Amino acid sequence: PVTDEQVLAVTPEMRAFLMGGGPTSVQALSPRHPLLQAMADLPVAPGVETVSVIGVRGGPDCLARPGCVATDGVVPYESAHLGFGAEKIVRSGHGSYDDPEAVEFLLSALRDWGRRQ
Repeated sequence: PVTDEQVLAVTPEMRAFLMGGGPTSVQALSPRHPLLQAMADLPVAPGVETVSVIGVRGGPDCLARPGCVATDGVVPYESAHLGFGAEKIVRSGHGSYDDPEAVEFLLSALRDWGRRQ
């Protein structure tokens, strides 16, 4: 557990997340979490390729359908979308890592990377 002394040693923004023994996994992944906000502002290092697989319950075409809420049921598309790098949207809930289309996309990206090395 985090001690009161340790809590007082951090910024006020982080203090709220440390009260009560430390942040939960849900708090740590919140877009309001100060550490996650700071990391989001960091640039991707030159030469590092990014690949995202994003589950959307309504499928990839949900983004173009009026009234369709693009989410995997836990994370909204807007929160998962980086805006750069390779991206694959699959019809899936929060477990998109287990979707065959997602797995093939990731394997293909890794094969491509391996050929270039």
